[in-house]
Amino acid sequence: MSVHEEEFYNELLKQYFIHRHSIHLESENLDKTNSKLACVHPKLEPFNPLLMQYFHKLPKLQCAKMKNWVYIHNGTFFIYDNTQKLYGDITCDIYPLFRKDDFNTIEGEVVKDIKNGTILKDDFIRVTCESSSGESYTNRHAGVAFHPELYSRTSNLKHQNLDLNVFIVGLDSISRMTSIRKLQKSRDYFLNVLNGIELEGYNIVGDATRSAIFPILTGKRPDELPEIRQGYPDATTADGFPLIWKEYKKSGYLTVWADDDPGIGVFHMLANGFAEQPTDFYLRPFFVAADFVLEFKYGFFRTYLHSFLSLFMEDPPVNLPLCYGSKPKHQYFLDYLKGMFTMYPTKRKFMFSFHGEVSHGNNNNVEYMDEDIANLFKFLNTNQYLNDTLLIFMADHGSRFETFRSTVQGKQEERMPLFAFRFPPWVEKVYPDIINNLKINSKRLTTPFDIHETLKDILSFSGTKKGDVSKRGISLLDEIPQERTCAHAGIKPHWCACLDWKPVLQTDPVLVRLLHAVLSKLNDITSSHRSKCAVLELKEVVDILKYKPNKNMVEFEHVASRTETFYQVTIVTVPGNGRFETTVRHDQDEDILILEEQDISRTNAYGSQSNCIELRKLLKYCFCKFNKSV
Repeated sequence: MSVHEEEFYNELLKQYFIHRHSIHLESENLDKTNSKLACVHPKLEPFNPLLMQYFHKLPKLQCAKMKNWVYIHNGTFFIYDNTQKLYGDITCDIYPLFRKDDFNTIEGEVVKDIKNGTILKDDFIRVTCESSSGESYTNRHAGVAFHPELYSRTSNLKHQNLDLNVFIVGLDSISRMTSIRKLQKSRDYFLNVLNGIELEGYNIVGDATRSAIFPILTGKRPDELPEIRQGYPDATTADGFPLIWKEYKKSGYLTVWADDDPGIGVFHMLANGFAEQPTDFYLRPFFVAADFVLEFKYGFFRTYLHSFLSLFMEDPPVNLPLCYGSKPKHQYFLDYLKGMFTMYPTKRKFMFSFHGEVSHGNNNNVEYMDEDIANLFKFLNTNQYLNDTLLIFMADHGSRFETFRSTVQGKQEERMPLFAFRFPPWVEKVYPDIINNLKINSKRLTTPFDIHETLKDILSFSGTKKGDVSKRGISLLDEIPQERTCAHAGIKPHWCACLDWKPVLQTDPVLVRLLHAVLSKLNDITSSHRSKCAVLELKEVVDILKYKPNKNMVEFEHVASRTETFYQVTIVTVPGNGRFETTVRHDQDEDILILEEQDISRTNAYGSQSNCIELRKLLKYCFCKFNKSV
């Protein structure tokens, strides 16, 4: 570090300490109650005025005024009655849609002049219709068809143990607090009508969606699985992952994986997806076929485009980003899930649905789905499908990029997403310890690894017990010990929401070295692509916090002694105004600073700043040299 750099860092630190007091007034809302628990999460206020300025009420989602002409119900093709009243005699042809691979959907042979009430053989179709008055209609539709081979595969299998369907309804980027703010109808129905149980101490274990979903599905972190990201020399597909739905399929379940957005799919965002269809029912081919090219390529900007167009257009284009014709995209998604219950009511089902488009870029927009999700829960309950179904309502993480993420509470919310369970009432009567443990665990530290163990336990349940704190994952059907810490649960300090971070003192001797270490690490990451990626410089010190393990905390896996301290450093860099939140470990015995790449969060969107680079892991760090963005 040069003398000039040291002087520059000292000046930025001086400015930071002048303004620090106003920053940390906000942390008064994060006080923790006294508890015997080793890990106590902060008590957050969902309607904190500092955050509510970022949220607003939304009108009902507006799609095209010209109503869709046709629909699919329980695997059957129908023409709306009012369509024929409006346009006269209707003649329709359908083209079955089939998965070619995870990135291409192909059309089968046309079926001419399909009649109203025809039973379909395929889940996905493209429809073209002509009317006697000269009007025309074309759109793509989805519905669960009857597949004899799948029905017969499970017809003679006997289910043991808890014998429950598993239905997971997942959303992207929704913290528990945001669900209170924006999903009031669906939360109320789930928690107060269905008597669901919410995990108040649910904590993510890493950055972004894959670090949340992969541990649920496999029990492993992304870096413990084969590489599937594009641009890596050994990248493969996810077919070899030890996915939990494979175990359910072996046990005779029909399996469903449904995510909605081709561009930001869990297994597909800059990744290779699957070589073979991964589950019995797979919604991706429909959305690949139905999404237009602009949406597929520029997934991050769709929700903003819709909001913008809706402000200025009384009747927006037929396929607005959140609509297919007159019907919201998310309704196609939810209706398909309903169809699994109506078409296969007696078959055991493992269904994992994860909807991303509406909420990924803008938390406010998840309100568009609130009533429809509540209606899904009502539909399942009214028709008694929940009598033999474990229903899970969850999110992967809180918002990672929105403006409120830069607040103290916003940081905590990212680490504490929505996660809630609802067992059928008979479970509490037959297995009261299950529900009792789940209620106890709702107040304790829980993670995606625990969800995986719970899903395994559903298939092989043999009784409840006290969880083993030495294991990374503990089934929530067992009691999680009070002494469990983030270290036990496999959560590194950077992601642990129950650590007691404190503001640093201005006299702390390592502050200048901290800034140098963070900036050096950011530039080291992109050094092999320096021809494309600019060297980053420090613009602002936003925050520096400090945490030192105490006698109540078990040492983290890499901590060899008690003479180590963790620092959380948030800075802004130029060019690009990138905002980075990092956790740096200070080994006081060796007097060295250690920063690992997985302990770096980019907390504002990079947008098009990284368009020159293909390697996914560099996107949040690289500012392209010839980029005009600021």
